[in-house]
Amino acid sequence: MKRLMKICLMILALLAITMNALAETPQWKEAAEQVAQLESRLGYYDTWKKAKDKIELVRILADAGELSGSDVDKVLGKKLKDKKKAALCDKILKEYVGGSLDLVCLESIVWGLHGQNWSMEDKVWYNEMLKRNGLSYDSESFLTLPREGELTEKEAVDLARNFLLSVGCQQVNKAVRIDATFTDNPEDFVDDDGEIIHAKGDRSWSIIFEPAPDQDFNNNICTVDVSATGEILGYHAPEMTCMFMYGRMPDENALPQDLALSAGKQAIAEAVGLDESQLTGTRIFFGEVDIDDETFSHTRHKQRVWAIHCEPNYYALLSPGGQLIYAGKHGSYVDGKWQAP
Repeated sequence: MKRLMKICLMILALLAITMNALAETPQWKEAAEQVAQLESRLGYYDTWKKAKDKIELVRILADAGELSGSDVDKVLGKKLKDKKKAALCDKILKEYVGGSLDLVCLESIVWGLHGQNWSMEDKVWYNEMLKRNGLSYDSESFLTLPREGELTEKEAVDLARNFLLSVGCQQVNKAVRIDATFTDNPEDFVDDDGEIIHAKGDRSWSIIFEPAPDQDFNNNICTVDVSATGEILGYHAPEMTCMFMYGRMPDENALPQDLALSAGKQAIAEAVGLDESQLTGTRIFFGEVDIDDETFSHTRHKQRVWAIHCEPNYYALLSPGGQLIYAGKHGSYVDGKWQAP
């Protein structure tokens, strides 16, 4: 009797643990795991042959609260034959992903289940879920979570936002999506010149601020890379695109920013024949040229520069010490071809 009681208690304990685990697992994760198992076993949806598999996918999404309505009821009911149910599944799922059948896959389904804003914990979970189900996963991103004493996701985002605001990127306050990714580099990564870009063991956040798609999307993305301990490693503001540069923190012996700004505005005014008071929307950045073509950049690859931008399309480049490199107008692309100013 005592042995039977002991076994019953063990079973109850195991059931309690299982129920707690299920309660702690968000519904979207449960659904994603089930869809991943289907895709792992059957491949992409548009290759599925059996109605029962298509019906199972609709059932999973219905249980997750993603699908409902009369068509769904028909698929899950007993009146229709499998052939008609399969066709109805195709219709339902095409509507769900907003496209053709080849878009019905784990990735598009999870995007619908979860939404566009992913926490770092969710990214790590999803990548590990793909891995354990034998699906293609991101093996080169080295996703991980911060340790105790390192910046949390919120701290990293706040730091990145405040930094971008300090260099004039007011659009970050209107970002509709903020993507934060934390990585741990397992080895040295070098560029074509053999210079280390990311050293082994570097742990850092990459933060992206994205505007609404209807707000000149590509030209309003702002990014910041920040170390796990809070050091700004680099950044990009939209105005830097046409100056072919990536933002860095100023060199220790660089000309003070206010003096660089004054010298840059003076050089622009003289180059384009305007009074300095006519120059508006002035912004200043420090960084390095990230292309190897002086036709575009006016200076050598990786040259560190002060860059002063004024509306609508004027700018100047100064060496870190303040020597003028270029002043004039931005070039532009016309019919896919670069045109000098």
